[in-house]
Amino acid sequence: AGSTCNKMVINVDIAPTILDLAGVKELPAMHGKSFRSLLSGETGPWRKDWYYEYHEYPDTSHNVQKMRGIRTEEYKLIHYYDPPERFSEQFELYDLKNDPDEKVNLAGRPAMKAVRDKLLARMKELRVELGAK
Repeated sequence: AGSTCNKMVINVDIAPTILDLAGVKELPAMHGKSFRSLLSGETGPWRKDWYYEYHEYPDTSHNVQKMRGIRTEEYKLIHYYDPPERFSEQFELYDLKNDPDEKVNLAGRPAMKAVRDKLLARMKELRVELGAK
């Protein structure tokens, strides 16, 4: 019988999981963590959010601004931290439960300011934790 797990697993979790399944101790410098417990059906504490960056370097052909982001179970916040001179600092905020296709940017809505600020603070914490520049 199959099962479904809705926990957030990301690409950096693959190597620690393979090492764990092979009985090898994961390296301290690894950012991911083994999801072996999820494979065996355990429902203990797991990742609630994750951080990502896109620098477009060295390829600039995509014309995408540099960004940092945080993804939680409910929201995604994107911070364009180095926009071209004609733009000011920009954000995108999506309610993934009610807008999974990310069609409505909530970042500028006053009612979402507390959510945006909380996510931005958590993003900064994760950057420090991961040693991001």
